[in-house]
Amino acid sequence: MNAAKQAVIADAERAGYTIERHETCVDIVKRTKHAKPRVAVALRIYEDGTAFDATMDLSAAKAIRNAADMRAFLGI
Repeated sequence: MNAAKQAVIADAERAGYTIERHETCVDIVKRTKHAKPRVAVALRIYEDGTAFDATMDLSAAKAIRNAADMRAFLGI
């Protein structure tokens, strides 16, 4: 993952998102504060730099490749 994507991850963590690191990807997640928290926003970034809106079915998702677009999606 390039430096721009690493910066998005670091900025998201500072903005209060939970960072979940997996073998092939990183999930940036914000959950609701209900008794049974639900995922409010989720972005999955793969090692090749491609990102998807993980709050919906990935088969219907559009790829996000630009770090600025990732920031806009997360609202940071």
